[in-house]
Amino acid sequence: MLLGEAEKTQVTKKMLSAMVGTLALAGATLAADATIADVEQRSGEVGQRDSEVGQLSAEDGVYTDEQADRGERAYEIECGTCHGADIRGGETSISLMGRDFMQYWREESLGILYGIIQETMPEDDPGRLSDRETVDLIAMMLRANLLPAGDEELEPDQEMLFEIRLTAATAQ
Repeated sequence: MLLGEAEKTQVTKKMLSAMVGTLALAGATLAADATIADVEQRSGEVGQRDSEVGQLSAEDGVYTDEQADRGERAYEIECGTCHGADIRGGETSISLMGRDFMQYWREESLGILYGIIQETMPEDDPGRLSDRETVDLIAMMLRANLLPAGDEELEPDQEMLFEIRLTAATAQ
């Protein structure tokens, strides 16, 4: 599914922010052509998506355990080399669980996370993941961050994913 301009802007902001954090973690510096402020300035639609995001929360059980299990299998194949076997990050990659992850993503929509994964992962071949693998990976991350499973699978529908906020007061 193609991203709209507002979503592309938010994805770009998150990607730039993640790259800065990753490079700082590795002890490197980032010389980027565009800063987050530049990205915001180029788009008059920044923040529009925030006002449109619904009230559904990832705390509402938006994935199934079976889906998170599939996500774990996909993670081992596609993500573990960079993000670590325990998903806590590697030398040049961010952790996908815990306080820092939840703080960084708090109140964002799953649609933004989905877009970033779809457009940038895996690092050696961005865009290779199927829509289903992407939502399965998100389900795995939700479970790893102590968010409850439910009865319905998370669907690979980005518009629907924009309606779900990633919130968790209980994540560790």
